[in-house]
Amino acid sequence: MMSNGQALQPEGFFWMQADHALLGQTSTVAISTETSTAGKQTRSSISEMMIDQALAAHISVSHAPMVEAELARPNPAALGAPHELTTTQSTTFLQAASAESASTLPETTVTRTTLPRQLAPSREEVKQRIRDHVHKLRSKGRLPKCRDQFRDDSDPRSGGCKTCCNDGVRWKPCFDVETCAQSAPLGGKYAFVLVQVGRPGWPWLTFLDTMKAQANMLASTSKSTVDIVLLIPEWDVKRLSQNHLSRIAQFNIKIVKVPWTLPPLLRWWPDDWNPTKTAGWCGPQDLVRLHTVGLDEYDAAAFFDQDIEFHGDVTPVLRCAATGYFLSTAGGVGEPLNVGFFAVRPDKRLLQAAEFFAENVTFNRQNGWDKGGFAPAGGYFVGAECGQGYLHTLYYKDTKKARMALKAANIKLGSNGAVKMEQIDKCIWNYQTGSDCPYKYDCNLVRAHHKPTQKDHGRDCPKLAYRTTTTTSSPPPLKPILPCDIVSIHVGDHCKCNGVYSKKIAADGIIQECQLSTCNPPGDMFSVTFTESEVKITREDADGCWCDGDIKVHCCIAPKADH
Repeated sequence: MMSNGQALQPEGFFWMQADHALLGQTSTVAISTETSTAGKQTRSSISEMMIDQALAAHISVSHAPMVEAELARPNPAALGAPHELTTTQSTTFLQAASAESASTLPETTVTRTTLPRQLAPSREEVKQRIRDHVHKLRSKGRLPKCRDQFRDDSDPRSGGCKTCCNDGVRWKPCFDVETCAQSAPLGGKYAFVLVQVGRPGWPWLTFLDTMKAQANMLASTSKSTVDIVLLIPEWDVKRLSQNHLSRIAQFNIKIVKVPWTLPPLLRWWPDDWNPTKTAGWCGPQDLVRLHTVGLDEYDAAAFFDQDIEFHGDVTPVLRCAATGYFLSTAGGVGEPLNVGFFAVRPDKRLLQAAEFFAENVTFNRQNGWDKGGFAPAGGYFVGAECGQGYLHTLYYKDTKKARMALKAANIKLGSNGAVKMEQIDKCIWNYQTGSDCPYKYDCNLVRAHHKPTQKDHGRDCPKLAYRTTTTTSSPPPLKPILPCDIVSIHVGDHCKCNGVYSKKIAADGIIQECQLSTCNPPGDMFSVTFTESEVKITREDADGCWCDGDIKVHCCIAPKADH
């Protein structure tokens, strides 16, 4: 042994290696012992807390040479230890090594070696491992397949839907409209567009105050001029009462009279309807909105249904559209396009194409408009025979008549065309119930609220007048995650629940993370929450008990520390 002030020769130097096999990561901690002439006590260069944490992660211990400042190479033979040890053996070896060193060495001083920042994987990595594990079990038929709208990868704090947008052929992730909006220049002229067909009722345009607030915001932030425009058939203007005219004046609405509600060349309509009827087919009230795409005095125009209420900043939609995009969203019951909202850089050629497309085009419930089909929907969808199918076929699909109409209007769509077609997240920009949105969706994320309109809204985000609390609250701060293994927790039935539609299950260990939802074979849906010691599932598809107890929750659980 060397005296104080001389180079130190440790009696033993070895590595503790935490091998997290399941999570595919390895964390290595060096433990060294040093001697001095001051006494006979041995200390490690790692805290007891770190040792306990490492041992909890199924440690394998091996000795390895290491060159470190003021430390000589260790002598593996002096350790007398095997290269690979179990957790129990590791603990025994540590105790034995300490005892041996204490009996042969003077009192030691401690020099800490540099430890890695993280002994465990990140929380996102653990979440992904759980998702992959659950997906693998479902693909093998070992777990029931939960409904798509209640996906276990949905997080109410992470935004809206995952893949509820489409390109006319397949579902895909949604376009980033906010990033797009950042490239829009300042200035310009914008329009929020409404439509009135037939005699209006009263009260009327009940969400004008929220639209006006958005118009003022856009004008202020983009240094632009913003109008609220009302499209109305020229023959319906006389149906506006004094109350309606006063409301138009109050909000400084610009009236634009339009010459048709159906494209003049359209000769198809349902067998039980004809143009002399004012009701019975949604074609006129849908297709009249096409006049929005022809308002080329504006840099961008966004059409919104009368029952849309603005809950947040929608100005990115118009600013992005001004850069050359046609933006829409999917619908709330599986429609590839909802005609209640779209935004566009207006171009009269787009309107001309819509008129040309009408000539000799037909619709049927087997093949849609111009035999374009219903993809990515599996078949006929609500409104397919009206504006929702017409616009989707013309602007998002590649049918023969659509190509001919666009060519006749001398306009090209797509990435190299005058207008690029994209879809944006309906859960944020055109909320139509919680379909496809994360379960217990945070209603504060909704910018434009379309449906539901009624007070009894169930688990959906409501209109502002009916909102009492937010659907989700801010989550508590999360502790650093510990090394953990994925464990399947059996939930069991809850047949006699006495009005309590949730169940708690204690865990053997410290829960780090769990899947966010699960289901049983009959299709009952459950959300999952957890503390360090227990899992709680709550039935979400209905307020009811459940008698099929074949329910599993997969969590990553760390062993309890030994004290």
